[in-house]
Amino acid sequence: MFRLLLGLPLLATCLAGCDRSPSTSTATPVALHFKVDGMTCGGCAKSIESEVADLPGVTECKASHETGSLTVRTIDPSIEPKVIAAVSEMEFTIERAAITDAVEMAPGEAASPAGETAQPATSDR
Repeated sequence: MFRLLLGLPLLATCLAGCDRSPSTSTATPVALHFKVDGMTCGGCAKSIESEVADLPGVTECKASHETGSLTVRTIDPSIEPKVIAAVSEMEFTIERAAITDAVEMAPGEAASPAGETAQPATSDR
């Protein structure tokens, strides 16, 4: 009985902090496509990939200095400003090209979406 009483505060804390409702997350992976200017070599691309891969929510990223592009796979498209900030802080110029459904990126695959024209991000000012 004494052990039961000692465990009640722990149990109450656990139950208060636990979400016991069934998961209703319908997050669909998306691919964020960016145009990046200033990459001159594979080292630039690898540096960008390394920086962006460390952002929370990024599941995969691929930069290409040949095409001047960056593709970021995520289930959280709201990380776009963080991606732009991270790449901008590395002194590259970056703008959004497109957001598409995510598909597996094969090794060496071009990072830009096939058949899509890059459209710069605009703001309503």
